[in-house]
Amino acid sequence: MRSIVALAFGFVLATGVAQAAVTGFVGNVGGNAADWGNYVAGTGQPVNTGIDFESHPIGTLDGSWYQGSHGVTMNIVAPIDSGVADYTSVPTGSTNCPCSSGEGQMPFSRILFYRDQATLTVSFAMPVSGFGLYVGDHYDPFGTDAVVLEAFSGANGTGASLGTFTLPSYNFQLGNQVFMGLASATREIGSVVLTDGFAASGDGVYLDNFQIAGLEIPEPTGIGAVLLGLAVPWLRGRRRRRG
Repeated sequence: MRSIVALAFGFVLATGVAQAAVTGFVGNVGGNAADWGNYVAGTGQPVNTGIDFESHPIGTLDGSWYQGSHGVTMNIVAPIDSGVADYTSVPTGSTNCPCSSGEGQMPFSRILFYRDQATLTVSFAMPVSGFGLYVGDHYDPFGTDAVVLEAFSGANGTGASLGTFTLPSYNFQLGNQVFMGLASATREIGSVVLTDGFAASGDGVYLDNFQIAGLEIPEPTGIGAVLLGLAVPWLRGRRRRRG
């Protein structure tokens, strides 16, 4: 059994058999993204930033929207409200402290939102080495509305739990965003689950700009593979004629 490597980034490791050395980046609310990025850079894994919802239609989340292009599927369970929308509003909210500006103001963009509580599951066609996302306008100054990010070895939140990482308790309202991330030195993360279980604040929370390390783009299938197969010899012929 491999030992768990614990770094001081404000996380709690799940109990059970150690399957990996997964590190959480949630404690440095002003620089989580930089800490995550530096760690991933050290592993040599590329980072995919293509899941930003800009191409996703407004309305209900289509969990398979990024399946063909990125090998990523999503499912959100939000009893009150959720979906994809354009974030263009003037920041509002409570000023109860402790407050934090996190990593700055959320940019106006298309986002995935939920109200009050939700469980978001993100699965990868092949295991990855890291995942992160920006959480906007979350409200938890009193420690009663924790957002938890957990990694699993299998798809859809199955298999072994590789680590549980909880966002520190701050008020990020007035349009502020904060980065939550986790990473491993090897590709062993089959899915992640983000959970916000509180249902009494009427608070809207925004998720955007997913960062995935070690994500392999799936090979084209069906008609796409046929067209690609026809195009490759043609391109090679053009190169020879130019040479």
